[in-house]
Amino acid sequence: KKAIKKSRLSAVRIMAWSNDISSLSVSTGTYFTYNSKHYILTVQHGLLTPTCELIQIEVDGVLHDCTGILVADSHTDYAILEVEPIPARTPLRFPRDFVQGPHQWKNTTGALTPLVYTGYPNTIGPVTLSGKVMGMSKDDFIYFNSYAWAGSSGSGVFDMKGRLVGYIVAID
Repeated sequence: KKAIKKSRLSAVRIMAWSNDISSLSVSTGTYFTYNSKHYILTVQHGLLTPTCELIQIEVDGVLHDCTGILVADSHTDYAILEVEPIPARTPLRFPRDFVQGPHQWKNTTGALTPLVYTGYPNTIGPVTLSGKVMGMSKDDFIYFNSYAWAGSSGSGVFDMKGRLVGYIVAID
């Protein structure tokens, strides 16, 4: 229950527009705090733009502004956005609420270890799903057997203790 609660209370929907290609991208992010500032971890492929001008964060029908993009890495497909506090969400605390250290990683990434995530697939949600670890790649990607579809990308993945393990990047 702790993992599900943290997953649901930190999940946000991200909407990014592109004037160049006249399109909208919808993805999910995980809200967290570090040194009294507020951030969202998500996927780079969902942003469509290198600036915050065309990015909005939606929570319970209320839109919030992105105030800065700290990093957008296309190789690992992640981005960290800076935002103002979001009253309707409870931010994770970095590093306390994140899996860290060899012992925690070993316990979290073992075969068939249960994990959960909450996202906004197909613009519905939040929807919470579960799955199990299938293995790890040589470059530290966790293979997680669950269901994800468009909009799930960027969802934070949690272990059963409510610690953030990673984020959804779907593969076929």
